Amino acid sequence: MVQGINPGWFFVGTERLRLVSLVQLALRFAGVGAIFVLVRDADDATLVLVINLVTTIVVAGVAMVLMLRRIPWRAPRLATAPGELRAAWAVFVGTGAIALYSSGNVVLLGFFGTTDEVAHFAAAERIVRAVVQLMSPVAVAVFPRLVYLHAQRERERAKRLATISIGAMSAIGISAVVVLGGAAGFLIPLIYGDAFDEAIGLLRILVLILPLIGITSTLAGGWMMALRMDRAIVASAIRAGVTNVALACILVPRMGPEGLALSVVAAELVALLSCVWEIRRASRPRARRRPSDRNRRMRRTALALSAIAIAALAALYVVLSRDDEPPADPTRIFAYDRDRPLDVTSGAETDQDGMRVRELAYDGADGTRVHALLAVPAESGGSYPCLLYQGGLSTKKEQVDFLYPAAQALGIGLFTIDVRAGGNDATDDEDTIKRTLRDPRAIAAALRNTTIDLRRGLDVLAQREECDPNRTGYLGVSEGGLIGSLLAGTDERIRATVLMVTGGDWRTILGKQSIILPGIARDPAALERALRILAPYDPARWVGRISPRPILLMNGDRDPFTSEASAEALRRAARQPKREVTYRGGHDPFDAPGRDLVLSRLQRFLNANLVAPGT
Repeated sequence: MVQGINPGWFFVGTERLRLVSLVQLALRFAGVGAIFVLVRDADDATLVLVINLVTTIVVAGVAMVLMLRRIPWRAPRLATAPGELRAAWAVFVGTGAIALYSSGNVVLLGFFGTTDEVAHFAAAERIVRAVVQLMSPVAVAVFPRLVYLHAQRERERAKRLATISIGAMSAIGISAVVVLGGAAGFLIPLIYGDAFDEAIGLLRILVLILPLIGITSTLAGGWMMALRMDRAIVASAIRAGVTNVALACILVPRMGPEGLALSVVAAELVALLSCVWEIRRASRPRARRRPSDRNRRMRRTALALSAIAIAALAALYVVLSRDDEPPADPTRIFAYDRDRPLDVTSGAETDQDGMRVRELAYDGADGTRVHALLAVPAESGGSYPCLLYQGGLSTKKEQVDFLYPAAQALGIGLFTIDVRAGGNDATDDEDTIKRTLRDPRAIAAALRNTTIDLRRGLDVLAQREECDPNRTGYLGVSEGGLIGSLLAGTDERIRATVLMVTGGDWRTILGKQSIILPGIARDPAALERALRILAPYDPARWVGRISPRPILLMNGDRDPFTSEASAEALRRAARQPKREVTYRGGHDPFDAPGRDLVLSRLQRFLNANLVAPGT
């Protein structure tokens, strides 16, 4: 409402922007400074809104005072309002159509995507729209001069000014594409944090609209408005809006937010081509138009639409065929601040099956408290090899106790945590687990956060005298094996790895069970979308990075959840030195006919690689 009474249009029309722009810029900077000084944490979110409101009111008030110093105040007349509204119908319709491919994108994505997808898209779009705001003064400054030149019938000078403006906007837009596209991997984590890595690819697509918007804003907001081509501007905006909505309905269900990003780029291209077509159409003398002109226009329109379709298909191919391999530096995915304090606290200590068991808690990378158990042989002191253990779905840390007798016999310690989507954390109850398992992005977040929590756990163990940091291993069963491939493939502090009943890729993992993403196999589009989200967390993509550290892979010959094809995919991806064991039994290697084989091979592997390496 306050922005609606800001008389910025007056200074644009009179070409007296310098003073009011400087005043507004100073006030905006003051508002930003106030936010930095006064806002301390999330509880101050309302204060941000109040500061923005106060700044907007002051800006509008100062602009109003500056305007009234030049023209006298006149009370508005209600009788003239209907006529003015009718004259400005194109502005309202055009603004609504533009919203279909600009401010309405987040709402459009909300109909198809998850809240995480909306957040990632909004994060990338916000950066792009901020750059658009920085570019807009060029088009705004040119508009009144173009109006004046057209009124003076100096068409050639107007053309030269418009050409210069288009060149400037194109140069700014292309420069922004290069800078933002190249720095996306740095900017997104810097502004939003590591949890918004998904927005990096979206930003690299959305920046393509910057040169398109720059040229379109000059053509529509400058040249066409100066010539009173209001209807043509509205028509161009409607074409672009319809293009965005139509493409979004097709691409978003199949490609997620990347589909909407491509749809927005296509819509901006349609807006630009439509403006060019309308200007050329209006510039042609009516007397020279022949009946064949209509056919010519139809052919050109068909060619333009064909070019758009080809460009959209090419972009679609690039996105679908992109390489989802983890980056050369995998720590970017599972990165965390090593300097952040762990704030370790110790809880109750008990003796069980010859092991001294202590409850621990420490801060995760995002501040969440991570609950853990550390069990070491109770008979004597000293520094022991320590084995990180994670079990299957919804397994709690206390369920590691079945390994205590074997660990005591080998003389090794055990360390385990509650995963983010399960355990004793008050927010991770059974309903939370079920919700997580229905959302591919929530699953990906759980895998990523738990892997980082375990890396922080390694930092905790490095500070404790009970554990030898040079003899740290990992044992994972089912989901724990999947997490182990990510952890050991990322962190070289894991010296030996055991992965049990673990699949190689999410396609085969999802194909043989009904617990994770239930029913998704019956929806091919949803399945492909989920696989794109989970692909960076495929165990087969990470297990090869464990080499040259040793790895032991164990699978049952009658596993109802991990198929032979999935297990084979993981075995193929693992590199030497590796050991492979197939036991008689199903998904629980410690409760199977081949249990004795499992325990003997496990003890042999741990003894050779952790307890007494080299023997």
